[in-house]
Amino acid sequence: MSRIFSIAVVTSVVSVSSAGAATSASIDSGREDGLVSTLIDGGSEVSISDVPWQAALLHTNRSEDADAFLDQFCGASIISDEWLVTAAHCVDDKGPSEVEIAVGKSRLDDITLTDRRQISDIRIFPEWDSGGETGDIALLRLREKMTLNGVTVRAIHLPSAAESNYWPPLGASYTVSGWGCTIPVDIDEHDPSTCQESYANRLRSVGVVDVSGPMGQEPCGVIGSIAFMSDQIICAGATGGGNDSCQGDSGGPLVALLNNEVTLAGVVSSGFGCAQAGYPGFYTRVSAFRSWIDEVTGGIPSPQASSGFVSVVPEPVRLLDTRSGVGGWLGRQGSLAVGGGASLVELQVAGGVVPSEGVSGVALNVTVVDGEVNQYGGFVSVFPCGGALPKTSNLNFGFGDTVANSVVTPLSGDGKVCLYVYGTAHLLVDVSGYFVSGFVSVVPEPVRLLDTRS
Repeated sequence: MSRIFSIAVVTSVVSVSSAGAATSASIDSGREDGLVSTLIDGGSEVSISDVPWQAALLHTNRSEDADAFLDQFCGASIISDEWLVTAAHCVDDKGPSEVEIAVGKSRLDDITLTDRRQISDIRIFPEWDSGGETGDIALLRLREKMTLNGVTVRAIHLPSAAESNYWPPLGASYTVSGWGCTIPVDIDEHDPSTCQESYANRLRSVGVVDVSGPMGQEPCGVIGSIAFMSDQIICAGATGGGNDSCQGDSGGPLVALLNNEVTLAGVVSSGFGCAQAGYPGFYTRVSAFRSWIDEVTGGIPSPQASSGFVSVVPEPVRLLDTRSGVGGWLGRQGSLAVGGGASLVELQVAGGVVPSEGVSGVALNVTVVDGEVNQYGGFVSVFPCGGALPKTSNLNFGFGDTVANSVVTPLSGDGKVCLYVYGTAHLLVDVSGYFVSGFVSVVPEPVRLLDTRS
């Protein structure tokens, strides 16, 4: 039994706890064969920076007017810079040339032709049977490795195979995410057009609760005389309905906390209807297939921490050069030089090599060339646009000088930095990296650690 439709559900803050098993006995679930629904129902919109491991599966479309909203059919999770995991039923009738991947986007209509990544290999779990209820998992290999920026594109941790016997526990909380159908679907509804007008354009997520446990302490559901247990299935939902994955969410991530790390617990697989009381969804238990994942991929290392400094590689990227007019900025005066008294240069930093979301600060290389100054000299101060002009400068220059300095600064809310230039000089600005988290600006201004005069 598998879902034919896709689902997606994610919450802006991933929180997982053991909530107790009181709800499990009251859920008597089951979905009719042939209705495979994967969707996120009852959730809320989230940013891709909240779930940077989320990927969209798209029907291959190389036309200039390719519409990702229409082409999206399933979800997937990033597990390395070249591998993703999804549901087998999403790709069991497709070849690599028929599937494209998009990552790092919250809105489907923001996905351009250049954002679409090609697949070189599809590996379906060998024992997957479209008529059964287990083994609904597949691996996708990218033709070219992607850059994991740690903010909008990040690999998610995988559980180990040894954890399948106890994790996640009965009553655990999960979040599931995707771009799937956002309305309830009755368990007897088989028409795929039911959700035609209700698919999400912006990524959504929702919370659900484990109702059966890793060893099937409680039945996941009963269909006729068959009791579904969960050694390879996670059974999760909400006792009163309303929270579920649905059509369009299939293959997407079901995540939980393991050892304080957000971890891929399950893959959206199947269920009966969407968001119906008493009918939780079925998710492929990732820990039960970890050995197979390592066999196919050669082993997936633990992702690097998402906090700290991310270097722009292979070398810094130039944002501004007043000698050649590279960069968008204000304050240009005469012969592409900045200055003549004092000028304010406004520079858009986020949205290019620096992600537009989740960045707390940037590292810039700022250089002045051929300075022209009065008897007091010249200087450059760098600060978030919209903030107060700092009382200190980041670099000072004299007549004819070429002076460089490395500057770390927060960004304004719209991703900009401003440079206050006193004097006249050509100005070069390169970005060398950015801080995902952990960088805290000293406000309202830097604190002096040393002054040899005192």
